Amino acid sequence: MNPEANSQDLTALDSARTELASLWSAPTEEHPGTYERIHHTMTDALSSIEGL
Repeated sequence: MNPEANSQDLTALDSARTELASLWSAPTEEHPGTYERIHHTMTDALSSIEGL
């Protein structure tokens, strides 16, 4: 395993976690497209996990 690649993946996952937390707590009526952004972020995070 490449430690540098894993570090990049973990950074991407941490960024996704932070974004998901902010989206999850956001009132959806004030943030149209929230569920689509959550889906997109989750898809990206899962793709990163597959690379670990």
